[in-house]
Amino acid sequence: MENVTVVNKFNNEHVTNLWPECKIIHGRPRYPQSQGSVERCNQDVENMLRAWMIDNQCTDWGMECYFVQWQKYFSKHRIINRSLIKHYLEVNQK
Repeated sequence: MENVTVVNKFNNEHVTNLWPECKIIHGRPRYPQSQGSVERCNQDVENMLRAWMIDNQCTDWGMECYFVQWQKYFSKHRIINRSLIKHYLEVNQK
């Protein structure tokens, strides 16, 4: 168990050195059902980032995250039939 802690600490330090604005939060989701949707979203972002980096021949994933984030927010969600950012803004106006 101690080895896992050392590896996690190294990874956390490595990420924060590469990306100082990144805030690593340790914790659990409020509901177990939400874990699956979080993992699916993470996988979507990883796939989008990988495709973006291959298409644009980039190696700096930290900078490319901004482009992928924009794509994720403005892409049309198949269930709510609108972009996530548009949905968020409409919900918060009420």
